[in-house]
Amino acid sequence: FRVKSKFSLTDHLGVDLSSIDDRVVKAAAKGFVVFSNWTYYYGNTVIIDHQNGYLTIYAHNERNLVEQRQLVDRGEPIAILGNTGHSAGAHLHFEIWLDGVPVDPLTLIPEFTVYNRSNFPEAIE
Repeated sequence: FRVKSKFSLTDHLGVDLSSIDDRVVKAAAKGFVVFSNWTYYYGNTVIIDHQNGYLTIYAHNERNLVEQRQLVDRGEPIAILGNTGHSAGAHLHFEIWLDGVPVDPLTLIPEFTVYNRSNFPEAIE
């Protein structure tokens, strides 16, 4: 995945990621799916609660592969990259929240290859 659009507290609470090779969106860390459905703005969206104050949000998916209340492991496929909701091209909108506050994903994952890494930040685990 490659960063297309960066985080901003004023107008963009996550990062937008594009991929040429892999359209499979994978869970950043182990957790419970608390939402897997359609929203007007984000289209097909998955939200995972990692049970330690962290939530991750995966939006604009073509299709969600998981259901609410499902336990997922790090690296497990959860969606197919898409262009749903208010989106200008196929990409993944990815957010990290800690205790109800949005966090810039690039501060936790500077090189941003989160979906293929085995060393996701310990704070998320």
